[in-house]
Amino acid sequence: MRIVFGHLNIGQFRGLHSYLNESGLAESWLLCSARAYQENRCSTPNLVPLSFADKHHPSTETFSRSVEDTFQGISRSVENALSSEFKNRSIDAYIGHVRFGSSLVFGGKFSCPIVSYAEFPCFRRHGFDAKYPPTRPQQQADRHMERSVYKTIEASTHTVVPSRHAKRLFPYRYHDRISVLPDGFRLPDPRVQISDPRRRPYRVGFAARDLSSAKGIEHFLQIAGEICKMRDDVEFVLFGGAKTPYGYEANVLNNIHGKNHSSTFVGYLLQRDGVDLSRFVFHGYLCESEFLDRIREVDLFLYPLQFGSFNWGLFSLLSQGRVVIASQECYLPEVLTDGQDGFMVPLRRIEAWVELACALLDDPDRRAAVGRRAVETYRKYRIELVAPRFLELMSRLRFDASPGPTWAGDK
Repeated sequence: MRIVFGHLNIGQFRGLHSYLNESGLAESWLLCSARAYQENRCSTPNLVPLSFADKHHPSTETFSRSVEDTFQGISRSVENALSSEFKNRSIDAYIGHVRFGSSLVFGGKFSCPIVSYAEFPCFRRHGFDAKYPPTRPQQQADRHMERSVYKTIEASTHTVVPSRHAKRLFPYRYHDRISVLPDGFRLPDPRVQISDPRRRPYRVGFAARDLSSAKGIEHFLQIAGEICKMRDDVEFVLFGGAKTPYGYEANVLNNIHGKNHSSTFVGYLLQRDGVDLSRFVFHGYLCESEFLDRIREVDLFLYPLQFGSFNWGLFSLLSQGRVVIASQECYLPEVLTDGQDGFMVPLRRIEAWVELACALLDDPDRRAAVGRRAVETYRKYRIELVAPRFLELMSRLRFDASPGPTWAGDK
């Protein structure tokens, strides 16, 4: 089978794309921006750069731009690439991120299935913290994005989302056009570690792509503050970038400092709440290998997610046998079973987070047992298990536009 992927930044599809080629299960290509091509052409096979004005901008800025112009420009580049680069090659399926909007322009012009990948239709449905609301222009841009995403789904043969929660974010009228297929992962096995039960201080971690309200950084700092009042043998280790691409936190900073500033949302929270920084270590956003090495040094992770459809950071933690206390929000109940491979607590019950975290820190045997089961949960999402399901879905779409469920509990 021959598959073509499309996304400005290759991260979303790189693992599956590379695995299909390396395993021989399929031959695939990945259309991407010229910037992504230059940065990854030596490490990722079969990249095809798109010829359009590639402006580098934060994700939140993308949603505040002229959405239709962006979709149209990218889509024309994708259409040109499919018509020229692959004119002498048959293509069995094309799958592009819904932000590409490809189907708006060339849906119906090619004989192969045109599939969209989506995480959420807009911030209004994804969710954002009401304490940090959008401006009126941002609200209008978000509604424009929502309409464009729905048009893309309507023009696509089918749409894939990574979780049942993500599917519920879309209106019910689209559900028969959407299949659930979680992302697959290729992470190293956990290293055998002999931890010293006498080591102090304990380390409690927060790990996400970004230190944002959506990921729960504000809740984490509240929980950490309460633990600090009770114990002096705990330090807090945070992993994640300072930008906040899945919300409107930047508006607060702009109101305080003006638009030309270097302040960060987490810096604003630390200053606002008078946090004792001597108890905190900030690692920023790390490359995968360094990130995995660092998280192995942490005794316990808190994952107070507020909004999200699927987060790679969680699976990195599980893959290394890290014990996670998570909120009961969004897709997390689809992945974790409370008390088995992790723990789940109502998001806003801060006292419950504190009590459980302290109990687990004092019970290394329980942490070890849960950590072992966490690895087994991660292994259900390995790329070698997900890739065949993906190919099966693409194969069925060649003959049937309503292929049915592709993951347990899809419907």
